Amino acid sequence: MIDAVLKLYNKDSAMIMFIVADNCATNQAIATRLGVPLIGCASHRFNLAVCRYLEDYKPLIDQVQTLCIQLRYPNNAAELARHTHYKPLKSDATRWSSTYQMLARYVKIHDAIKMVAAVEDLLPRPSIHRQVVQLVNKPEALDSVCVKLQSEERTLADVRLLFDAVMAKYPATSHHLSASARIVHSPAFESAVVKLLSD
Repeated sequence: MIDAVLKLYNKDSAMIMFIVADNCATNQAIATRLGVPLIGCASHRFNLAVCRYLEDYKPLIDQVQTLCIQLRYPNNAAELARHTHYKPLKSDATRWSSTYQMLARYVKIHDAIKMVAAVEDLLPRPSIHRQVVQLVNKPEALDSVCVKLQSEERTLADVRLLFDAVMAKYPATSHHLSASARIVHSPAFESAVVKLLSD
């Protein structure tokens, strides 16, 4: 397949020095087959790291997710709409940012949710609600890192600095963000590029 694409553009596989792509198994296999290093997608690694960090809060997140799903049912949604124009959001399991948005929206409309009698039993207890509020405050810093990773001017050296700062504050993320993480296809190559860019 790759050879056919390269041939279409009158290119040869010997011209490929490295690949910049998502960290998925397919791209890693392609890089291995071609015998070239792969620089994986920093945003993908960051998403996986934050999802892993949020696993510790899964019971809280699941409770809010269940509540938000119930609030989206027509009768409950109509009752909620009488008290706020904001709608509850659902979390997408593959994107941590959607979990953050769901939790933040829950906190924002918490008082209005109390007015929907049909979900009264699903409403988190005050102690759980406080934990959710604290959890919402934590990912705000992570969200700013996510935005920084999207910048076109961001270099691999900048990414390394961001990842190191995140790991210092959230050690659970090191499984995906460390320079030698299993997800990194070519750690020596990435470290060399970071060193060159840092000098």
